[in-house]
Amino acid sequence: MAPLLTGLIGVVVEMVLIRHLYGNEPLLGLILTFALALLAEAVLRLIFGGAPVPFAAPKFLAGFVEYGPILITKYRMFVLATTVLVLVLFWAFLAYTPYGRIIRAGSRDPEMVGLLGINLPIVFTGVFSIGCLLAGLGGLLAAPLWTITPSMAAGAIMPAFVIVTIGGLGSFLGAIVAGLLVGITTAMTIQFQPEWSGAAMYILMAAILLIRPRGLFGERWERFE
Repeated sequence: MAPLLTGLIGVVVEMVLIRHLYGNEPLLGLILTFALALLAEAVLRLIFGGAPVPFAAPKFLAGFVEYGPILITKYRMFVLATTVLVLVLFWAFLAYTPYGRIIRAGSRDPEMVGLLGINLPIVFTGVFSIGCLLAGLGGLLAAPLWTITPSMAAGAIMPAFVIVTIGGLGSFLGAIVAGLLVGITTAMTIQFQPEWSGAAMYILMAAILLIRPRGLFGERWERFE
């Protein structure tokens, strides 16, 4: 139920707060959502305290899978398979469904989409709720891997920001490629230079932005440039 409840919370937040920021400086939305994240963490600490809570994986996913010298838990394999499935389904949704085409068109030219008789505020509410639902799913999958604390989102917010920046704002393929690059870079750094592991993804981001400021797959949009 966690992803669904998170999606419903996203609907309320978008309709009450985020909707009033459309057409303004995009940084305002970033500041508001970051402030809401801090508020949510404070409320959770007030209600449940700050002590970590273990969250075990389902029993049928206990154990390991061994392939030659590689040893990996069944749950991590499950997370990988679920992630790939969700990415493929989300790509198909954006590419082949009418609602997905409306989302892509609305992000490019909302005025034209509105002139076609499409209620864009409802579309944007749906987009925000889908994003929150996926965030809830990510938290659910991460729960058995991380110890649950009110501040556990901090371990995902900055990598997510780095990945979106490297991949290019609005690029679905860019997010996937950048996620793999950040993961591989961080893992290799932990293996050979552990003291640099915390800074590795930021160094990668800086290097890529120096070469391509819009990110790997960022596009030149007429209304921005």
